[in-house]
Amino acid sequence: MCGFLSIYLKNNKFKNNIDMIKNNFEDFSFRGPDNSNFEEYLINDNKLFVGHHRLSIIDLDERSNQPMNSEDKRYKLIYNGEIYNHLDIRRELENQFNIKWIGTSDTETLLNLLIHCPIIESLNKLKGMFSFTFFDFKKNKIIVSRDRSGEKPLYLSNTGNFIGFSSDIRAFRHLIDFKNSINQLAFINYLKYNYVPNPLSIINNIFKLPPGSYMEVNLNKINYENSLTFEELCEKNFIKFKYYWKIEHNFNKNKDYKNIYNISNNIDNLIEKSVKSQLLSDVPVGAFLSGGNDSSLIVANMQKFQKTNTFTIGFNESEHDESKSASEIAKILKTNHTSLICSNKEAIDVITSINSAFSEPFADSSQIPTMLVSNLASKHVKVALSGDGGDEIFGGYNRYLIASKYWKFINFFNYKDYNLLFKMITYTPSSIMNIFLNRYLQNYTISKKNLQIEMIKNKIKNIKNEETFYESLINQYFSDKNYKSNNYKYNKYTNDFIKNMMISDFNSYLPDDILCKVDRSSMYYSLELRSPFLDKDLIHYAVNIPSIYNVHRGKSKILIKSILEKYLPKNLIYKKKKGFSVPISDWLKNELKPWAESLLTKDIIESHNLINYSFVNQIKEDHFNNLKNNEHKLWSLIQFNSWYKSL
Repeated sequence: MCGFLSIYLKNNKFKNNIDMIKNNFEDFSFRGPDNSNFEEYLINDNKLFVGHHRLSIIDLDERSNQPMNSEDKRYKLIYNGEIYNHLDIRRELENQFNIKWIGTSDTETLLNLLIHCPIIESLNKLKGMFSFTFFDFKKNKIIVSRDRSGEKPLYLSNTGNFIGFSSDIRAFRHLIDFKNSINQLAFINYLKYNYVPNPLSIINNIFKLPPGSYMEVNLNKINYENSLTFEELCEKNFIKFKYYWKIEHNFNKNKDYKNIYNISNNIDNLIEKSVKSQLLSDVPVGAFLSGGNDSSLIVANMQKFQKTNTFTIGFNESEHDESKSASEIAKILKTNHTSLICSNKEAIDVITSINSAFSEPFADSSQIPTMLVSNLASKHVKVALSGDGGDEIFGGYNRYLIASKYWKFINFFNYKDYNLLFKMITYTPSSIMNIFLNRYLQNYTISKKNLQIEMIKNKIKNIKNEETFYESLINQYFSDKNYKSNNYKYNKYTNDFIKNMMISDFNSYLPDDILCKVDRSSMYYSLELRSPFLDKDLIHYAVNIPSIYNVHRGKSKILIKSILEKYLPKNLIYKKKKGFSVPISDWLKNELKPWAESLLTKDIIESHNLINYSFVNQIKEDHFNNLKNNEHKLWSLIQFNSWYKSL
């Protein structure tokens, strides 16, 4: 688990930029504090800079430090991640090639795999999380790639002065003027979703390599010029871009998924196998235990192979606290459990570190508890397993329940008389709406009933089809016509609406929100976080399961809960989902109010000039005066302005 950069700088530019690039490199040294190397090469009169920060997990010896070279120095690899099946790959390579291994690291395995096998074949063999840059100095070629789910980050840029690749967007700071290069489309999407969806980044001419893809760069043909879009970059004659994997390409209509008992057993076996493979490490491995079903199932399987250290954080507000449930689960599973109840002050103090940890605007407020539990775990272990990915694969989000219950109803009224549905909801007394919503929505909060009812009414007005219904469930600015950009990738992959939602979440929400959050939060504290639900074989099997086995008749994550009954009592499984959240809405009105107001001033808003101040002031006042719950909109604006001020 590491951080890297590789920057190929135009020949007349590198003399004055070496120190600046080194400083950029040091800015994300927390991704790998165990060893750092920075190298320079001259190629075609241009300068190549290669840097790597190492967090030592497998083969702790210095022989496995990076950049790693082939014996003849033709090939070089810088790499971030873990390849869980690297020992199997080693055995395959040994049967075919005469390889003199110098160590036991997965880095050396990956290097030799890329040397001896074609790129597509190599990538399809890998089970793990990774991003890497692979150099062939004989052909002056660079290959970069990213894992299937997007667990590990990979930023890339091509401008008039350089082409570069890195684990952190800060690698390109000062080479590009961030303050004056904000990507407006990225900003609009950030406001909508609280994150920037790939392949966009918040900065013009910088992109995120999409998960499950690779890019080849021919340095002999390189053209130094700005790329306005990722598509424009990929069309250049010195670049070859291709997806080697997409989740939707793994649909298999011929598979038999009619026997729920067999499906459950197969999933159970695949999860156990995945957990076992992800315990590969030369340092202690622990786990996050939130009290939810996904992390509980991961820990239950870990206990089959080791005595596990588990970690959870809690809050004094019962609405946001699952620490008691987590402690009870830990006791039943017999783990070595550490629980920390955080005061509001401790949680709020973490906010000052968000810009350093994320480096790009990010406004999923569950980043706060994720950073807190990462910090806690890092004091005891160097690697932790989590339950991330379970919701997308097995139907855990509240929006899937909403769609399964109400889409047919809403679609019927759209077909018959759309205005009739809106009138019915508008004129239904709030008291009746409150009873109805409290019964049927998992995360509905009685204390905020009027605010939530108003939000639902506003969203209903804009629903026309499957895509807009899905957008209404994920888009914070859905009712504001000025902020529609249609960049979110909802596609009708099948005739199963819930399955389409899950695949769409997997392709954008998972890598750009969930996995971004856990990678940046954990790596800020030099902790490697692994996600067994994102195992290649498990994904391939689960994607073909009809959604009815995951979401049906008001119940979600049916398969996972049924499997978990082997390990836990039902009262700990079938409970109301709280999520990994913090009371941001209340904090913004109280403890955080002075700080929030200081970041929502007219001067700051007009300094970047990306949004109208009167609009910002209105949503701020509506929230502070309890007229609307604008916590998500405010948090995204606050986090953006905080990031912008730090540039």
